[in-house]
Amino acid sequence: MFHLLARHGGEHESETVATTAQSAAGASSEAGHTEMMMMKPYFHFTLGDVTLFKSLTPNTVGALVGACLVFFVLAVFSRYVSAISRRVQMVASTRSQKLLQQSEDAEGKRVTLPTSKFVFTQELLRAAVVGLDTFFHYLLMLIAMTFNVGYILSILVGIMGGEFAFGRLYRS
Repeated sequence: MFHLLARHGGEHESETVATTAQSAAGASSEAGHTEMMMMKPYFHFTLGDVTLFKSLTPNTVGALVGACLVFFVLAVFSRYVSAISRRVQMVASTRSQKLLQQSEDAEGKRVTLPTSKFVFTQELLRAAVVGLDTFFHYLLMLIAMTFNVGYILSILVGIMGGEFAFGRLYRS
C-alpha cells in the first residue's frame, strides 16, 4: 500500500492507493488468483523461464535440454545465414563490376559511370538476406536475455560451431 498526499484548497488529505499484482500487471484473473512471473535479473540454471512466447516455457529437465538443442541449431543456422549474406554481397559486387565493364557507348568509347550499378533484384535479395541475418541476431539476443546460463552456453557453442563450419565461406 502506498500513501499519497493530495492538496485540495490548501488542505492535505491522505489517500490510500492499493496496488496488487493484478493491477500492476494489468492482468485479469478468472479463478480469483493472480499469476505474476518475474524475470530473474541474474545468471541462473533454473527451469520455467519464458522463452520468446509464454507457451515456450521449459518446466522439466528434458524440455530444457530440448530448448537448448533448438537454440544451438538456431545459432548454427544464424552463422550459415551470415555466410549466405557474404555470398550475396560478393555476387552483387561481381555483377556490378561486370556491368560497369560492359558499359560502352555506340561508338565503342568507354562511358564513365558511378562505381556501382543498381540492379533492383540483386539489391532486393541482398536486403532480404541482411534482414534475415539481423532477425536471427535479435532472436538469439532475446533468448540470451533470459539470463539462463544453459541457453547462453547453447547459443555460444552454436555460434562457435557455426563459425567453424561456415565462417571461412565466401570471405574475400
